[in-house]
Amino acid sequence: MNRKQQLMLRLLDKRIQMCERCGLHSGGRCAPYFSKNSKFVIIGEAPGKNEVNNNTPFCGTAGKHLWDIMDIYGFRREEFLIINSVNCRPVKDNRNGKPTYKEIEACKGWLHKYLRVLLPEAILILGNYAMYSMINESQGIMGYNGDVIDLHKYHTKGVLSVHPSMCIYHGSKGKQMLNDSVSKFREVIGNGG
Repeated sequence: MNRKQQLMLRLLDKRIQMCERCGLHSGGRCAPYFSKNSKFVIIGEAPGKNEVNNNTPFCGTAGKHLWDIMDIYGFRREEFLIINSVNCRPVKDNRNGKPTYKEIEACKGWLHKYLRVLLPEAILILGNYAMYSMINESQGIMGYNGDVIDLHKYHTKGVLSVHPSMCIYHGSKGKQMLNDSVSKFREVIGNGG
């Protein structure tokens, strides 16, 4: 990533911190993560309490499962711009909640601005809400796990994947599905993105 891209992403970060397009901002925010070495993107669903408290995506239990599998394929966090379908924490009954499609639509513009700045080599799309934010498909990520999609707008490919929380709720089946999609992501990159 060049200096101009880094500057533009930092400016977007500042603008996101002031966003009030929907009511989610009251649950706390989590800035997207990126480094000067970011060339790929991970899109998640929504920040949880750990992510808001640490202001970094995928730093909780689901994130540990994600990075354990990413490490198997030689990926480092620094290679990714990591962003969610919504940048603020959905809260339900004082617990992590799920964003509504209306809230995702309100936040979708931010996501697409980040992608237009970086123009990533490939995108890993984690979970139903991330899939909706990219291709307007709202159900059935398990049926699409490991599928490769053309994202012409960004001159790249995306790999659809179950969310790493599947490892928590579905044990070895979730881990295998996440492993399969990360393996496909590695294959896509190995074939030139």
